[in-house]
Amino acid sequence: MRTDLLLPLVLPILALTFTSAAQGQILRGAVADAGSGEPLAYVHIGVLNKNMGVISREDGAFELDLSGALPSDTLVFSMIGYYSRKFSIGGLAAGPLQVEMKVRGYSLTEVTVRDSPLFRPTGRTARLGRTKPTRTTTGSTGTGQYGLGGEWGIRIFTDGKIYRLKDIRFHHRWNSLDSILYRINIYELEGELPGTTLLSRELFVKCYNGDKWVGKEVEEERIYLHQDVVVSIEIVQRWYSDKTNNSLFYSHGRGYAQSKTYHRASSQDQWQVWDNPPLTLYLDVEECEPRPGGR
Repeated sequence: MRTDLLLPLVLPILALTFTSAAQGQILRGAVADAGSGEPLAYVHIGVLNKNMGVISREDGAFELDLSGALPSDTLVFSMIGYYSRKFSIGGLAAGPLQVEMKVRGYSLTEVTVRDSPLFRPTGRTARLGRTKPTRTTTGSTGTGQYGLGGEWGIRIFTDGKIYRLKDIRFHHRWNSLDSILYRINIYELEGELPGTTLLSRELFVKCYNGDKWVGKEVEEERIYLHQDVVVSIEIVQRWYSDKTNNSLFYSHGRGYAQSKTYHRASSQDQWQVWDNPPLTLYLDVEECEPRPGGR
């Protein structure tokens, strides 16, 4: 492996160590906030548009198998609230280094979209999405402690109305884990696939063994929906006993013939649209209307 390829000094330094192992080329490193130096947990790390991704652990550390990557591929680090970092696989230097990510400021236009003074609530509430679980399921057993950045989502139809989001709920059919930490995301649609996130900060929710419905109150986030979106869930971390098989299954939502499932297998992977029945997942919302004069 060549070690004479060095990143230009103007680029952020990437923390990694290459080691040759029987299973392939392993990338190890850590991610931190560029300003405070504090480790960043649960950063999405992966090869762009390929199923080769992970997330950072609580201490910012990560480990990624790059044996299937090409020198021309791009390695991406991303997290809501921070500027993404991109690196050419062929330009990565060997040795223990440090990834630093800068906090991302939001423009006035972006803030206005999320906390709009242009709309006022009408008092009319609704539930958007799949509210009734069926007995058919999607899930897995024998999973590890940390997720890989994979997401499952459904399309939420707004029918041209404006809504303020109050909470998000989804349904477990079977769960033998002690507890699970989820990340929830909301994406604009770009064509027929999820695109830019509508969130300005990460949304996490933790649930426990025996919880059927998992919910996240988001009214204080002041998120307004005025177009169709994709809402996804991602397993970030699992806690479980070694005596169990770590089973986790989700209920498909009734009425699935009218909808699709959006999925990507790991961080930075391509989104796919499947004909699989969508999850039982819905939003509690309040309908809004334009304020007179936009005030």
